[in-house]
Amino acid sequence: EITYGDWSSDVCSSDLHCLIAPLDDELRRAGASTLLISLDDTLRYLPFAALHDGTRYLCERYRIVVYTAAARRHLATPPETSWRVAGLGVSEASGSGFRPLPGVRGELDSIVREEGSEDQQGVFPGVVHLDNRFTSSQLRADLNAGYPVVHIASHFKFQPGSKTDSFLLLGDGQRLNLDDFQIEEFRFSSVDLLTLSACETAFGGRDARGREIESFGVLAQQLGAKAVLATLWQVEDMSTAELMANFYRYRQKGLSKIDALQEAQLAFIRGQGGSVAEQDGAVQ
Repeated sequence: EITYGDWSSDVCSSDLHCLIAPLDDELRRAGASTLLISLDDTLRYLPFAALHDGTRYLCERYRIVVYTAAARRHLATPPETSWRVAGLGVSEASGSGFRPLPGVRGELDSIVREEGSEDQQGVFPGVVHLDNRFTSSQLRADLNAGYPVVHIASHFKFQPGSKTDSFLLLGDGQRLNLDDFQIEEFRFSSVDLLTLSACETAFGGRDARGREIESFGVLAQQLGAKAVLATLWQVEDMSTAELMANFYRYRQKGLSKIDALQEAQLAFIRGQGGSVAEQDGAVQ
């Protein structure tokens, strides 16, 4: 364990890779392949996997795991080996002013092979609830049904302040705020992985200390989710769909969650990720 204190976003404003450079020799000597990062203060705003030393991205050298206090209870829990996926998403424009997400339909089709149908495209068996079928009651029903993976592709807005100001946009146009998740007793105890392929699910408006970063993802862990894969900043719809589809393909091959994520990142960096349209014929 290597700990460095007194870091701030001003340490290296023009050269972000120097956040890792002070550790580099010790990491090499230790033969480290995974960085379990516990972030504080403004360091929460940094996308560590995307830091670059002029030659390579940090995720090309290490598997990156963000550790939070909420994750501590799940560190010794064995992963679920047989995945079934509940996929929920919003692809259409909302009257609330949110733009459409045309890549969501293809994203869910490429990940989920719908049970009880002739669908052969998806990676893992499961169910898909898109647009007006993605409701609060449907999300609760899928969680109660015990799906090991819940994949949500939608808009998420986080505002510093009370939990009622931050919300997940549902397919019927309703907003499910952070307070609702606790009051309405959403249970994530059967969830091996909650994927939040959404806009700003791990990030919110800056309060200059980064405390608001730990939003929906951490709340889901507090409610029982064993692991959360979430976006940090606003993300592009189509490229996110490609990355997510590849992540699940690598996971199907037997890789661990973090190995599958790293391989999907590497494929994307090297231009080997392809596209959902090319691989699955789902997106035009």
